Amino acid sequence: MTSSVKHHNEEDDSVSTFLRRFARLFFILVDFRMTSVSPCYTIMNMRIPILSALIAAFAPLSLCQNAAEASSCKSFHVGNKSEVASQFHHHNNISALWNDLLKPRLALGPAYPINYEANISDFTPIFDSLIRKNITSAFDERWPLEFLPTLNSLISSANAARPTNSSLASNLYLRANALGHIAHYPSLHTPLRSSIYSLQIASFLNGTSFWPNPYREILIPHLHRLPNSTEGGLIPTFYRPAPCNATHPAPLLVRLTGIDGFRSDQPRNADLLAQEHGYAHLIVEIPGTGASPALPRDPSSPDRLWSSVLDWIATQPDLDSRRVVFWGVSTGGYYGMRVAYTHRDRILGAVGNGGWSNCVLTRRWMEIADVGEYPTSLSQTFAWKFGYDPLNETDLFLADLPALKSRFSLVDSGVVEPDSAPLLLVDGMEDTIFPVEDSMVMLEFGTPKSARFVRGARHTGEPVATPVIFRWIENLMASVV
Repeated sequence: MTSSVKHHNEEDDSVSTFLRRFARLFFILVDFRMTSVSPCYTIMNMRIPILSALIAAFAPLSLCQNAAEASSCKSFHVGNKSEVASQFHHHNNISALWNDLLKPRLALGPAYPINYEANISDFTPIFDSLIRKNITSAFDERWPLEFLPTLNSLISSANAARPTNSSLASNLYLRANALGHIAHYPSLHTPLRSSIYSLQIASFLNGTSFWPNPYREILIPHLHRLPNSTEGGLIPTFYRPAPCNATHPAPLLVRLTGIDGFRSDQPRNADLLAQEHGYAHLIVEIPGTGASPALPRDPSSPDRLWSSVLDWIATQPDLDSRRVVFWGVSTGGYYGMRVAYTHRDRILGAVGNGGWSNCVLTRRWMEIADVGEYPTSLSQTFAWKFGYDPLNETDLFLADLPALKSRFSLVDSGVVEPDSAPLLLVDGMEDTIFPVEDSMVMLEFGTPKSARFVRGARHTGEPVATPVIFRWIENLMASVV
């Protein structure tokens, strides 16, 4: 039999190289916004698109990261473990966690993991006590106990103010909500933390009950749940209708929460923008977190979850099922990317904001993330999310990473191979929670994507991310007549 394999030679290589560079130049000139081309184009200054295109197209190919390199997870833009560790000093150091990370975010305005309406006066004495007692880990069960007296006091004061002073009551409830988040942060791995989460949910609903068209809890029937399994039959959500003066049926923004920020922890600015644009807003917790009924170790459980959510949306006369956009943030960004493929015919589009898709589920990345910007141990938090005991089974989770990656990686599992709904990818280039490569690699597969990677920014790319995302969503919603 005659072989059909053509032997490699330098002439073939040079021709191939030229063709690749020419194709790269063509596509960049067509689209200055990095909507479909390789991750390497994030090195460009997009304000000079043609010059940047020429530089990127004819630069050495080693500057570009192809799909095989991105999916190998051997190196990352942020550097290795020691390089990342040199930038952060809050791990196992409660004083640094408070003074270097949380206190500045409280003082300058709420930023992850601090919720809106947080009041620094509620937190300061608690962290003074944590520092004094040297309680260094948020997984220590003494941690939530330090928050309980102040949390209960805020709720009692809010209850007392409610009949006569709705403004004060609302503020106190939402302060309790913000405090409750850090009290059980980052996971609900004990009954005490779950009870605080319940207090937080009630505080959020009470605090927002004074708003125009307030949030309400809706338990969506999980019609696609796995039969004869432990998967729950109801999907707890928060829903806020569109303003009365908005177009009806209204577009819907579906917010997919993160690994440690649940329904009542979503940013206030996103909610305000949804109201300003006339969108209804549905907040859903992702598998393995909050009160989600989805099975945490079943990679297809989110697909069933979104099918049930979309079935419910289709029955709501006030919602326009043609204009539904999913927005996943952080770990929710993984599900935002995934739903763009699995439900591409049922949604208008999706956003993966600061998400992961592939390399996070490697020991190499977990070692980096555990010394990076994340406030506590990401490996323990991920262990909990996947159904392991974070106190006793994190080593088992780490040992299981290869098997988990083969099943959950959007690249390894082949989820990214077909076409997708319109998908926007946004992250900070210096993200040390999830590597920016996990967003960039999505550009290598399927339908061309839109992307914005913010130079110098960390996880999720704020404060640039939200305005960029809303412009994209607004344009997408307006495309449906």
